[in-house]
Amino acid sequence: MPIVCRGEPRGRTTMPADNGKSHERKLAAILAADVAGYSLLMADDELATVKALKEARTVFREHIAAHSGRLIDTAGDSVLAEFKSVVEAVQCAVDVQERLGADNETVPEHRKMHFRIGTNLGDIIEEDDGTIYGDGVNVAARLEGLAAPGGVMISDVARQMSKGTLDVALEDAGEHEVKNIAEPVRAWRVAVDGASGGGRGGGGRCGENAVVFEHTAPTQVDRGSCRGTGCDHRARGVGAHGPCRSAANGHRRWHANRRSGARGTHRPGDCGASL
Repeated sequence: MPIVCRGEPRGRTTMPADNGKSHERKLAAILAADVAGYSLLMADDELATVKALKEARTVFREHIAAHSGRLIDTAGDSVLAEFKSVVEAVQCAVDVQERLGADNETVPEHRKMHFRIGTNLGDIIEEDDGTIYGDGVNVAARLEGLAAPGGVMISDVARQMSKGTLDVALEDAGEHEVKNIAEPVRAWRVAVDGASGGGRGGGGRCGENAVVFEHTAPTQVDRGSCRGTGCDHRARGVGAHGPCRSAANGHRRWHANRRSGARGTHRPGDCGASL
């Protein structure tokens, strides 16, 4: 039975000692990342890959610190970090991917290093040496595996807790059966400039099986612009007066009529703009 110690911050529970170690159970936002195609990069040029990996880790460290997170591990080609706020965790993931994407612009295509990032909010156990365990960590790692190279995938609970706060567009990637997790995991793909298409989370094409985006912050709607990577935007007012900067199949539209924004949905062909 967990013992709540007097004087602890609310929501933090200390587990009974085990072989001299104390454990703390708490709610935390977890960011898990690894390099897509790392083995191929190493096979092509080990020294260049190690150098690029070190540079990428520096970017992660800077942004994790800037978002009040804690870097926990960088084993192999992975990165694991913990945040007190899921909003900070997701924003950190987006900022990292956009920075790494910009750094990749001058790198030859076959040498580009792309990270996949998963973010989750869940219950974890932290040992007194800072190591963390639990489903909260495991789900973040599985979401990372669902993300596209250069992309970010978040859990449904992370979406719910950050709704109305984050200024990003989210695509519903559906539910997924993932390894060692009892229940299906609902995933949401974060729109990130420069991310490769889809990942394992599904999606749609312009004009056919169009994916649905949810805008999580009112400011996104007020500005009237969308940074999604599909062509079906679920955001009030997006179509009324603002530009759509969607990237799928070169899709760029300037919404000229209120029909695409009045009821909150724009679908291919709603407005007369050309592709």
